[in-house]
Amino acid sequence: MLIDAGTGSMPRSRSAMAPAKARPKRTRAARRSTTGVIELEAVVDGRVAAIGAAGTNAAMAGLFFGSTMPWARGRGLQLAMIRHRIKLLQESGAIYVRAAAAVASSSERNFRRAGLEVAYTRTLWERRVAERSLSKA
Repeated sequence: MLIDAGTGSMPRSRSAMAPAKARPKRTRAARRSTTGVIELEAVVDGRVAAIGAAGTNAAMAGLFFGSTMPWARGRGLQLAMIRHRIKLLQESGAIYVRAAAAVASSSERNFRRAGLEVAYTRTLWERRVAERSLSKA
């Protein structure tokens, strides 16, 4: 199944999609797995350019495994897949959608563009406990 990477909407037919040019317009929703996970991939010129997944447990849903190949970045694929996954989760009865991203990352920007808001910020704490190096010496 194809979706328009620009709008997240379903085209009427395969021929309704123009070939990818400067901004790819072809993404393909792979399937809903047997575990209830929605898997999505963006395909550009016959190659998988980006992936994303989502899962739901009643009213709560999560977006995860969003990744774009380096050669395909900056073309709006992740934002299109985020929006499409949210739409599918809404249709399945989810009330809340959650996702995690590093602060000030491209993922955070895409989540904000898709209407998600920061619920809280988590910090990572670290302390050196040994003087030895991690490299093999």
